[in-house]
Amino acid sequence: MGRSLTTAQLQALFAQSTSKVFLALLDLDHSDFASGDYRFVNNTESITSNGTVYTPFPFAVVLPDDNEDNGPQGRLAVGNVDRTIIDDLRSISGSERIQVTIQIIMSDEPDTPLATYNNFELRNIDYDAFTVTGDLSLVDFLSEPFPSDRFTPNFFPGLF
Repeated sequence: MGRSLTTAQLQALFAQSTSKVFLALLDLDHSDFASGDYRFVNNTESITSNGTVYTPFPFAVVLPDDNEDNGPQGRLAVGNVDRTIIDDLRSISGSERIQVTIQIIMSDEPDTPLATYNNFELRNIDYDAFTVTGDLSLVDFLSEPFPSDRFTPNFFPGLF
């Protein structure tokens, strides 16, 4: 998949050494989060990108591969230094998944992402005293049932 990069981004990528800093922005969204959606940056200072303020917070992302052979899979590890994340994870009910968006930016061009990975769901969440980890995956539409409803007497009593 091709990407459009600015001249400054290309110069920073191809330079032998540079003072440019590349950052990852992380968005975690869920309707049951009591403290609101999370916006993190892997930096020591807050960053404002496209009008959204990202709070410095420790996390590591294994980005998905850009290949056509299999569905994109990634891995996310967030520092468990603030217990509100665990409280929000425990409060999730129902089948709605946590939506994850990751953007790679340069610190001096925060409104122009180099790459954006969106529509990911956080699955297989596990946590301990130090980290919260989970798998990043896209919805597998090929294994979804069709039609989504079953025509049973409980759902459609007028048919029976």
